Amino acid sequence: MADRGVSDVLGYALVFALIVSMVGVVYTSGLGGLHNVRESEKLTNAERAFDVLDSNIDDIASGTGQSRGTEIKLENAEVGFGQDVVVNVSVDGGSYYSGVLTPIYFAGQNRDTKIISVDGAVLRSETDGATMLSDPGFVFGDTTVVPMLITRTRETGVSGSGRVLVRTVSPERRVVHLPAQGSDVTINVTTPRTGAWSDYLSEQTGQPCSVSGQTVTCQVTTDDVYVQVIWIDVALN
Repeated sequence: MADRGVSDVLGYALVFALIVSMVGVVYTSGLGGLHNVRESEKLTNAERAFDVLDSNIDDIASGTGQSRGTEIKLENAEVGFGQDVVVNVSVDGGSYYSGVLTPIYFAGQNRDTKIISVDGAVLRSETDGATMLSDPGFVFGDTTVVPMLITRTRETGVSGSGRVLVRTVSPERRVVHLPAQGSDVTINVTTPRTGAWSDYLSEQTGQPCSVSGQTVTCQVTTDDVYVQVIWIDVALN
């Protein structure tokens, strides 16, 4: 009888240990899955917010408004400013124009995935590359139009769990005409996200663009180039 009593106690202990371990596994995996779902939803909401930001910047670029405000919910995330993007347009043997643009980005907790607004485009950047969600509106043909939305700021960024208001104001704009008269025109975009820009520009020009380091280079033949230069000051409140 004593041996049987020990056997029952040992059996109960083993069953209890098994139950505890299973609860621990379910709890741990469940929390991880919940975290991933929340991060995915957070980035989806950020994409929607950046669509609104993109529309507001388009309003400024088109002259519909001089200033706009876009509210973005953080939820343990960050809105900041990334590495400058340089856009350069040059006519073979002739004139050129160059602009330096500061991207605005949203990053979740792991900072591996970012939603980025730059030059009127919205991109989703991940560890394995970037995808252009909305394009910057370059126009190619006998008349080529290159938008340069020169975003600039004195701030570094905002992080936390509240909301941030992205204020965009355009103090100045101009149109630069570069006569080409059938010459080759070279467009360079220097950016960390060369893949997305190369795919976009190659599709728009109908010919492959080259990539060297962080610079995408495309060539087109056109009669006239118009560079729409719009300075946009960005503040976070």
